[in-house]
Amino acid sequence: MGGVSVVETLTVVSYRVVREDTGEFRMYRVACYSVNDAQATCTSMVVLRELNQPPATVNWQPGITVPTWVVTVTDALFADDVSGVGDEVAPPDPGYRNKGAQRLVVTINGGGDVAGEGGGQKQISLSAGGTNRETGLSTDDLQGTPNFTAARSRCGGNFGMVVDHSGSISQSELNSIKGGIRSFIDTFAGTPIKLQVVTFGDDAATLGATGGAWGKYFDMLIDTDVAALKGLVGDPLVTSSGIQRGGWTNWEDALFRMLRNSDGTLQAQLPGTMIFFTDGVPTKSRLDYTSASAAVVDDPLDDGLDDDSGSFQQISWNRAERIVRDRGSIKIIGVFVNPDETAESEWIVRGEAYLYEVGNGVVYEVGAPGYRRNNNVIFQISGKNMSYQRKSGSSWVSAASGYSATSSQARAAYLANNTTPDSTDNWRFTKSGSPGSWVTISAAQYAASNTSSGTGDGFRTAVSGGLSSNWTTVTEAEYDLSNTNTGTSDGWDVATVWSPTTFEAYTAGNVDSGTGDNFRTSVSGGNTSWATVTALEYTASNTTNDSTDGWRATYLPKEVLDIRDYATIGNLIVGNTTGIAGGYVEATPRGGPYENVGDVDLFVLPNYTNFSSALASVALDQCGGTVTLQTKVGSTNALDPFTYQNMTSNETVKTSAAFRSGTFDIATPGGAAQTVTITPQDFTDLGRYEPAGWSCKSGGAAYPFTTAPVADHAPWTSITLTVLANKAVSCTQQVTFL
Repeated sequence: MGGVSVVETLTVVSYRVVREDTGEFRMYRVACYSVNDAQATCTSMVVLRELNQPPATVNWQPGITVPTWVVTVTDALFADDVSGVGDEVAPPDPGYRNKGAQRLVVTINGGGDVAGEGGGQKQISLSAGGTNRETGLSTDDLQGTPNFTAARSRCGGNFGMVVDHSGSISQSELNSIKGGIRSFIDTFAGTPIKLQVVTFGDDAATLGATGGAWGKYFDMLIDTDVAALKGLVGDPLVTSSGIQRGGWTNWEDALFRMLRNSDGTLQAQLPGTMIFFTDGVPTKSRLDYTSASAAVVDDPLDDGLDDDSGSFQQISWNRAERIVRDRGSIKIIGVFVNPDETAESEWIVRGEAYLYEVGNGVVYEVGAPGYRRNNNVIFQISGKNMSYQRKSGSSWVSAASGYSATSSQARAAYLANNTTPDSTDNWRFTKSGSPGSWVTISAAQYAASNTSSGTGDGFRTAVSGGLSSNWTTVTEAEYDLSNTNTGTSDGWDVATVWSPTTFEAYTAGNVDSGTGDNFRTSVSGGNTSWATVTALEYTASNTTNDSTDGWRATYLPKEVLDIRDYATIGNLIVGNTTGIAGGYVEATPRGGPYENVGDVDLFVLPNYTNFSSALASVALDQCGGTVTLQTKVGSTNALDPFTYQNMTSNETVKTSAAFRSGTFDIATPGGAAQTVTITPQDFTDLGRYEPAGWSCKSGGAAYPFTTAPVADHAPWTSITLTVLANKAVSCTQQVTFL
């Protein structure tokens, strides 16, 4: 056993909807494999083609927009739910993981117009895991006798923290922030939580993300990870350590850093819960500062908004709100600290408040290929290795009247009389070697003989004196017979020729604001009146941030509210854009101890006195009243399975190579302390192990417990400890190899 090494392989599979350059939407399956944290190797394949275009109401942003019009996935149904969909009966115990008959419904819209045949929607129902359930068993029927119930816990998963360190925060306040975060980390220490901390001022950074990495989750089961993260936060008593104050308040870049990759795509590893701490409304956005490589793109919805305010920037608010709105099922908890709880800001409530228009001076054009020749092009014939003939009766003779004529005389006679590139006009030429000694001829003589764009037929074009600014229109055939490269250096060119078209024809064919679709608009004579168009027509044509291109979007705010800063933050946190009332749940009472933590979206603190306790209440709502078990050989988790039983509830957990920890939720009705005994089980397969002692801790400090021998299994011991609702306890059994 001691010689076994673990090779950790991470496999991440995602399905992505991509818009190709042709405009077609396809679904790709992307599989990425990483061994021992090495750089991942990814492969992709197309699984669906010609998907439906996004609905008109969807603002398609590659890598960001969730394609719900193509694929939707329902939540799994509970084991006792026998309905098809939509059972509204709340389950008695939603925390258990081992229930059977959990069904997952995937709906795929493959396009087409015939459901189940030419495309349309198809449903796939999947079931996995759990136990089988039987009804009507008699009391003496031992078939399927239940065993110990596997424990369940709300404590576990990815947790994110976004921390404001802007210049409006004083050094003493920042020291309180550091202390609160370190206590927060200690509360999670020894639990199956992975924690990522993003800090922000002008832009955002991820603590511990080094060597070009973008994100970094620290494993709270690993003591060195806990210590490293606390070190990066810094010592509250040492000003120069850890997080430093300064900068504006850039909400958008902070949220972007936590939820997306640097290139703007959604992260594969996302937090289930995120704490967002700030001391005020946003004053900057990614338009001003960004830590990401993704292009910063203006959004037409922000046209007309003020973006130059030192106290509140509406565009920054809107851009951050859009990221939050697309976060999916991630729970965000806001922590707002500001002594001026009645401070007011102007918040423009937007909705369908944009008027899109086109000017009467706009000219609509459609493009087509246009072929042309530069006016400095000359036409030439080879002066050597050429012979010229005319037909005399049924025979071909020299093109000159006498057989002793010179080659130049024969060439002159040919050029003067030949009218077609073939011999149907009774004149022809042959070439017997490489061309050379080129002789200039007329365009008509060249056209009457030339048969290819090369020099193999003894004819060519050249540019004399460089290209001029004047060009002559030619046919496609003339261009094909003379052009020799993709540029214009040979004197031949193909360019789009634009001609007027109607608005109806333009809107029917135009797909974007560029010219790649062979449609464009321009302005002639200015705009004296404006006509209303749709948002899609505007988006597919507008090319500037003002109306100089003949297209404009006028922002017509529905209303302007005076609101308290914390209410603004609360509305952002829960993604509510309908107003300040009823959009969030505030922790009460404000000074604590909090009575409604489980439902809270927002903490409002007039100062930093309660900052640490507010963070702790969030952590304890996640993991308070739990006991997490680990089994270790030295500092390494034991690879073989170890089973532990809570003797009060008869629940069991297992630790192993696959599951480094197991967590018990301890019932603490009304917050009452509970004393529990946890006993090792299943000793049959542990013959090569021997116990080496227990240790427990909570909040970074040792936690009291007692031990007692396990009957008939000495020297193995159980532990007994008192669990409080406001404590997350972590206990480790050390074992050795015999």
